[in-house]
Amino acid sequence: MAITIDFMSGSLKQGANMKMPDQHIHFIKSIFPTKFNSKIIFEKDDTNAWTNIYFYNPSLSIDDVSCWEELEVYAAAKEIYINVYDHKTKETKSFIYDEDEVWIDMETKLDEDYEVNAP
Repeated sequence: MAITIDFMSGSLKQGANMKMPDQHIHFIKSIFPTKFNSKIIFEKDDTNAWTNIYFYNPSLSIDDVSCWEELEVYAAAKEIYINVYDHKTKETKSFIYDEDEVWIDMETKLDEDYEVNAP
């Protein structure tokens, strides 16, 4: 049992999103009672621009997540995409802020990324 919550920057060229990793880490700490390990993935050509922040918790499943509304409000306000990936079931729920603004079940090819990049 484990989950990864992936915050993905909406556009690598939007400067406002690039300097927020600390805000995102603080937000996750504020809505989850359990500790998450985090890992920031930077754009290959610019170590000041992040592309993903992986939040990993080995003791939760996707069914344990109860703060979907808080996550979606935050994602829309910060203009980021969020994927929640369950390592056991391989289930992914995604919030795409610039589309329907609803959580969708995704079949993702990113599970290898989540397994390799788990902090």
